[in-house]
Formats: sequence, structure tokens, C-alpha cells
Amino acid sequence: MFQENLGVLDFYATNNQGILYINEADMVTATGYRRKLAKLRKANKINVLVLFEKTPASTQYFPAAQKFCALELGFSVLPVPGQKQAGTILASMVHNESRLDSNPYCKKRKATSLDKAMLDTVQAIPKLGQIKARALLENFQSKVNKFTSRR
Repeated sequence: MFQENLGVLDFYATNNQGILYINEADMVTATGYRRKLAKLRKANKINVLVLFEKTPASTQYFPAAQKFCALELGFSVLPVPGQKQAGTILASMVHNESRLDSNPYCKKRKATSLDKAMLDTVQAIPKLGQIKARALLENFQSKVNKFTSRR
């Protein structure tokens, strides 16, 4: 989706991921992309990915731009050979973000029962098997319930 007035960013791939696309002409002439990146650094509200159009004409300027973005500003840098490849990357980022099962960090964890977690914790004691661990938990059930109710 194209939006006007995005500010310094060119694309919003996800809710917290902004994309800035630096084309070959901007990198060769260094017209304003450093200023844009410095503004983004001050905003510091979203993660920034900088896509550099790395072509044979801009290859010699890429190391300086990469150093400025990655080392000085702390942004992620990704060189792309052209606009078509950048569009493909953006489309896949948006597609993957919409599928929560593809990102393990967005998945909701299955709730483990407290009894199972407690049993695993007690079994971590050296030379204590499952039977003795269950016996200990049953023997000290009132203490375990008091401990877990505080949480």
C-alpha cells in the first residue's frame, strides 16, 4: 500500500519496522541520505532497515555508506541489486509478518501446567528420580500451593 507523508521513511513493512531505500544516484552523489538517516536515529521509535541499491556504479561508495549506517547509527543494512529485488524483499517481509506462525517470536507459548513445571524443577536435583520427586511434591503439597499462590 502506498501512502503519502511517510516522513523520512519510504516504507513501513511492519508495525515496528521501517524501510529507507537509497537508490544508486543518491548513494553516488550522497544527496541527503545521511541527513535522513540522522533524523531516523533521533526518532528511534522503530527498527530501521536501509536498502542500498548496490550496482557496479555505486559499489565503490557502498563501504562508506555501510559503515555510516551500521557502525555509526546502528541500523541494519541490506544491499540490493535493483528496485525489483527491493520490491520482492518488501513483499516477502509484509507477507511473513501477516503469518504469525512463521515468526517464532510472535507465537503464543503453550501454557505449561505449574505441576509439570514444578516436577521438572524438582527432578533437576541430582540423584532424584521421577518417583521420589512426585513423593516430595505430594508430601509438601501445602508448601507448594503457598509458594505458587504468591506468584
